[in-house]
Amino acid sequence: TFTADLVHSLIGKVSKAKEKKWRPDEEGDEDSNAIKVHLGMGAGYAAAQVAKRLADRLRSDPKHPTLVLHALSSGGFLVNDPHKAPVTYFSYFSEFGSNTKGTIEYVALYSQTVVNDQEYKQLQLNPGIRKSFEQKGEIDIVISSLADGKHKHGLLVQYLNHLVSEGELDVSVLENMRKAGWCGDVQFRPYSETGPLLEECPVRAVTLFEINELVEMAK
Repeated sequence: TFTADLVHSLIGKVSKAKEKKWRPDEEGDEDSNAIKVHLGMGAGYAAAQVAKRLADRLRSDPKHPTLVLHALSSGGFLVNDPHKAPVTYFSYFSEFGSNTKGTIEYVALYSQTVVNDQEYKQLQLNPGIRKSFEQKGEIDIVISSLADGKHKHGLLVQYLNHLVSEGELDVSVLENMRKAGWCGDVQFRPYSETGPLLEECPVRAVTLFEINELVEMAK
């Protein structure tokens, strides 16, 4: 609840800041809905709960600005756990389409969840996915969470353990990641106390932002 209230407060602050800078276009459009606040929504149980409570909070705020919800990643890793994928959170906001003040718009990210580095570069050129990456610079607020590299419920930990159990990954890969200092991940991208682990992780999740980009946004 606290995090949802914090995000709601930030939405108001960002909206007011944009209102001060906003000018009608050349055609004289003075529609206040031209001001939009963009939210980037990450995967995971915590982010899902924040999204659900934020939707509840917005129901009592009929004057909220137009919001654009961006999926930060293409989804969860496990086929039997789809409710932790960002696009599923969009349904919490579906009833806001007729809001008299601000509407809700969406920018999904549809792709395979895991690729190699070369595929990732090609993926961003795909017409159906390129638009999602092109619009990531518009995101004002990111809703995400960190996962402990040793916690069994972390999505990356779950997926790597799943690959090991299926015989598709040798357990030594996890051991090598921990030797490299793996202590957690954000948006499926692992990191140590000194920085991202770019080479050690055997899977490349499709996400809008790399860790260094999130760090810059947080400054």
